[in-house]
Amino acid sequence: MATTTTKLGLTKPAGSDNVDIAVLNTNSDKIDSAIGVTVCTSTTRPATPFEGQNIYETDTKITYVYQGGAWKAVVSKEAVDAVLPIDTDGYSYKQTVTFTANGTFTKASYSWLRAVRVKCVGGGGASGAAIGAGTGQSQSAGGGGGAYAESFILVGSLGTSETVTVGTAGVGGALDGGDGGNSSFGTLVVAEGGKGGERMTSSTGTQVAVSGVGGLASASTGDIKISGSDGTNGRTLSGVVTYTADGGGSQMAGSTRSRSTAGTGQAGKSYGGGASGAVATATTNNGGNGAAGIVIVELYG
Repeated sequence: MATTTTKLGLTKPAGSDNVDIAVLNTNSDKIDSAIGVTVCTSTTRPATPFEGQNIYETDTKITYVYQGGAWKAVVSKEAVDAVLPIDTDGYSYKQTVTFTANGTFTKASYSWLRAVRVKCVGGGGASGAAIGAGTGQSQSAGGGGGAYAESFILVGSLGTSETVTVGTAGVGGALDGGDGGNSSFGTLVVAEGGKGGERMTSSTGTQVAVSGVGGLASASTGDIKISGSDGTNGRTLSGVVTYTADGGGSQMAGSTRSRSTAGTGQAGKSYGGGASGAVATATTNNGGNGAAGIVIVELYG
């Protein structure tokens, strides 16, 4: 009585059986299809795999080998370098989308998308104006830097589209400095903007203009939240400026150095830096503008 082999199910005729060309051809076909890699999909894998069997899935573009009762992926170094340059818990980095102006992120634009890492920096605060009068000096306060917020978000937690808001720069002028705007990715990630610094209203005696506070982690939303640094106060000691009114920094911008001569406040550094204080003698000078924030979206497949 004929029997079959364990792996390929080849027919083994009994010693008393006649030669059957059809059986030989069937065995040959089975051997031919088993050599090399079996082509299938992730839903049509062989029902009775054998140890060491190789398959290639056309839908996932992945080769597997059957070992120890389970299919295990086979990935070459070239495939890792080309397809998986960065791997985060099985998620492969693909590209970065950067927003320096308001916009919309639409997940359907990336059919392969599995997750995103969103990084937001709020806008930097402006510095206040410094009044000029007589022979004295005055210096306004620096603006605060924008906060930083970051989250890793699975695609199932994203809406069909997410509104992206880039925090505006605080605007300097003849009064107190304006606050920087919040940067946000929908409601999922929010980074608070830095506050504006106070104007200096006198060039005589000993005066202090209070600096803008950096955007607060506690007022932001994300897995990681870091406050922006505060600006520093503007000071006038007996009518003489101390030149210490720096603008606050953010996670993507250093602090803005105080002026060392009379003039408007120096603009904050990108992204999210606060402006340094203005310095005045006989002529009033306006505060400087902060720097706008940014939203960075890393895409993972």
